[in-house]
Amino acid sequence: MRKKSQELLRHCIDEGREVLLEGEAYDLLEVEGFTVPRTVLFTSSSSVSENSLAALSGDRVILKLASRIITHKTEVGGIRIVERTAEEVSAAVRSMIATVGALHGPDAVEGIMAAELIDFEGSFGLELLAGFRLDAAFGPVVNLGIGGIHTEFFHAHLKPNSRLRSCSAYHPSSTHLIKGSALERPLAGKMRGQSFSPVKMAHVEGLISRLGALAVESYRAPEGTARLAELEMNPVVVDSEGRLVVLDALARVEQAPAAKPERPLPTIARLLRPSSALVIGASAKAMNSGRIILRNLVAGGGIAKNRIFCLHPKASEIDGVKCVACIEDLPARVDMTVVAIPAARGADTVVLELVEKKATSSITLIPGGFAETEGGKEREARLREAMAESHARPDGGVILNGGNCLGIVSNPGGYNTFFLPKYKLPFNPGKGDNLASISQSGAYLVTQASNMDKIISPRYSISVGNQVDLTIGDYLAYLKDEDGLEVFSVYVEGFQPDDGLQFLTASTEIVESGRAVLLYKAGRSPEGAKAASSHTASMVGDYDTAKALAEQAGVVVCETFDEFQDLTLTFCLLWSRRIVGDRVAVATNAGFEATASADRLGSLTLADLTQSTLEELTKILPEDVIDAHNPLDATPVTNTEGFARCVGLMEADPGVDCLVVSPVPPTPALNNLPASDQHREDITSPNSLPSKLLKIYRKSAKPIVFCVDSGALYDPMVRMLLEAGAPCFRHIDRAMNTLSAFVEVKRRNR
Repeated sequence: MRKKSQELLRHCIDEGREVLLEGEAYDLLEVEGFTVPRTVLFTSSSSVSENSLAALSGDRVILKLASRIITHKTEVGGIRIVERTAEEVSAAVRSMIATVGALHGPDAVEGIMAAELIDFEGSFGLELLAGFRLDAAFGPVVNLGIGGIHTEFFHAHLKPNSRLRSCSAYHPSSTHLIKGSALERPLAGKMRGQSFSPVKMAHVEGLISRLGALAVESYRAPEGTARLAELEMNPVVVDSEGRLVVLDALARVEQAPAAKPERPLPTIARLLRPSSALVIGASAKAMNSGRIILRNLVAGGGIAKNRIFCLHPKASEIDGVKCVACIEDLPARVDMTVVAIPAARGADTVVLELVEKKATSSITLIPGGFAETEGGKEREARLREAMAESHARPDGGVILNGGNCLGIVSNPGGYNTFFLPKYKLPFNPGKGDNLASISQSGAYLVTQASNMDKIISPRYSISVGNQVDLTIGDYLAYLKDEDGLEVFSVYVEGFQPDDGLQFLTASTEIVESGRAVLLYKAGRSPEGAKAASSHTASMVGDYDTAKALAEQAGVVVCETFDEFQDLTLTFCLLWSRRIVGDRVAVATNAGFEATASADRLGSLTLADLTQSTLEELTKILPEDVIDAHNPLDATPVTNTEGFARCVGLMEADPGVDCLVVSPVPPTPALNNLPASDQHREDITSPNSLPSKLLKIYRKSAKPIVFCVDSGALYDPMVRMLLEAGAPCFRHIDRAMNTLSAFVEVKRRNR
């Protein structure tokens, strides 16, 4: 930022103001390389003269109210267009000062700014809103959208993708902000009736680049210096020469805060793979949450039993685990401590003691009752302050996971601190072990683990709760370098300050390394945001901004829980499969599924089967009933052997890159039921349909997904496919949507 810009910002703060006057904003923008009209400020009608107006070109000028407190000038009569003569301007200045002063008092008027009138085409899409803001979670964010006096209307009524777009100021991109938006055609001169020439993309790129540089510089401003917190230019118009000219600007100023001590991320190794542990809150007499956690910790086997301790004032041991009466009695500093005491009974005091006495490297704080409740806000504030002070120590101090969390399940660490007994949530192993699942909600991890039991076995299931210390971005930044992790599933209600930026940075590295990050962002509506805050005291930001920034980083943003679960399952099970292209073959025995699959191609294209494949399929299909083509409707009369042969032929076709297999099972021609005295079918037989399909699936290197669209009678067939590591869905649209998303991401990341 230029010296003159710094002086303008500092002058504003020294005067106790948070907003630059528009003339000051123009001065700053001009210094920073933006195109603005020439202006003159009049503090009274007597200061108007022909000489003072000589600097402005044109026959007319636009007069604008200069005010510290009034941002919307039109509504108070603060904008007028008059002839560029001393007489006309003087009369208008006198009238405007009197009118606004009568409504808001004389202190509301700093003066009246006269600006040269810019000739521009004010049609849809050629008035832009451009600017940046220092987002609490995501740092410097550049925005571009439809501007003008109807901005609020368009924001309310256009789709989010059209009205305003955001990108990280660290990677400002005109393509990301414009392509596919409502601005694309107008800026390219492709709107009907446009009289002005198209805007040169170099001008747009220059505008966005300058905004990005200014935003990043403001974000990185040293402590105590003046910086721009927000800059909004509306409208930015296209003049008759094709230039982008700023006609109005709002600039908010603040003093740069002090940097917070960094959390010692390497210490997360001791939290996820501890060699010793302490449990605080286990009852010696009853089966409370702490006792369940203790038993799960012992049963995990990752920590030797003689390296696990309980804090208890009276008991000598609990479930064979040695107890200590006080923290000082620990034989050595432990790697991990789990605190399961209710907040109202002094959980925060225990944590503060652990930190002060350096008794542990990491803490998982289980109970709620902190900032998500009125009574707990002070408790959490004390904890945050203590953790920050701890991180300022030379050794980086103690790290804390939670509070208001379920805990962590770490397969590499061989432990489980969820306070759920094994008979309720067994965590049976599955085929997919390449997943790290990080969630603000512990309950979501429970549903994920239960729904995917014996199918997916996440390497880590991490519940972060209120993120008093460690954040979602911290875990992603730490785990991104671990070998074998290919899919990261993230459920978040709200990012902590600056943590959205860390999330984006880590996600970008993960995606660029050829892996995937899946995100479900909750708290989208005002009601959802309120619910998230009451549950985990989250700082819920604007969903559209979070979605745009995440997608720019290559993150797959899921709109529904069905999509989130489907993609997590499919990405984990298929990630190692080879992606050549987007040509899909669909094999079914139902006409409606053949039609529906063609309607749901998404990023896929229907494969053209080779002539030899078509001829072989014709030999199998019922004669004079159906033709061989893709999607293939084999009809319900095709038997198990025939259907499996059709699938094998389509899979082997060189023009097929991926496959959807969807046999509707209620037909006597298919062997797809468990053994029973009512029929001769048996899905465990090598001659059953699922057995034959799995044989093809295991031999193939291509992505294949299955669909079984029928009722509970066919649940065993679905489970058989899933537990064998084959993605299976209950509706064809979910199968098609999921495969399309998977192929698109894999092709983009390769």
